[in-house]
Amino acid sequence: MFNFQFLKNIFEKFNLSFENKRINSPTIKPKTTSKKITKIKNSKVSVFIDQVSPIDEKGISKKITYHEKITNLLKKIQSGEQSISACIAEALGIAISIQDAELQLFCENELKGWPDKTKWDEIEHRKIEGYCSPIASVNMNSPLWNNNPDSVFEELEKDDNFKKILIYMYGSISSQENKTKSFKQNGVFYLKRKMSDFDEKAKNPDHTVHCYIDNLTYKEMIEKTKVELTKRLVDISKTI
Repeated sequence: MFNFQFLKNIFEKFNLSFENKRINSPTIKPKTTSKKITKIKNSKVSVFIDQVSPIDEKGISKKITYHEKITNLLKKIQSGEQSISACIAEALGIAISIQDAELQLFCENELKGWPDKTKWDEIEHRKIEGYCSPIASVNMNSPLWNNNPDSVFEELEKDDNFKKILIYMYGSISSQENKTKSFKQNGVFYLKRKMSDFDEKAKNPDHTVHCYIDNLTYKEMIEKTKVELTKRLVDISKTI
């Protein structure tokens, strides 16, 4: 038969309250408000204590670090303090650290150049308009233009040998940036392409196509790449 008086004497000897079975140990310092109750059985006595779940400080620290890196990179992109190619290289490091395969692939393609068979809807930011012809070219040294780029495009607009079409720029972002460094405020950029760049089933795939692009339009393509990188970084910052 259980000796109830014996158990009561034990509690009184160790100055414990028999009615209150919760033990509040001064050595236990909760690190978080998240608690779960653990039931411990000792002989015939059941005692309940608070067991705290420690905060994953390392995980939180990593998230804060990634957010800081993304925020700092966004500031660099918007301020223009470094080239877009340098920003993309920095974004690649972040993508690898957080194991974001989509951002990593985007950065790698921007830095190395997009594969020729990339679907056009994947690189909308890399498209520009230009006047192209497989049968005619423009003598840019002609005095008829009077150093006025607008007059060149006005003439191409009327010439049936030229057609205004979308051109996708597959090259590395650094090569695209380097081309703009030599641009004047207004000017005409000449680009040589092949028929296969516009038609995969072309009978003469290596035939040269002459393309003429407004300098400002070309620079807009660089700006669109900046916007695309910004969008991707902002979206990622919301998920980590």
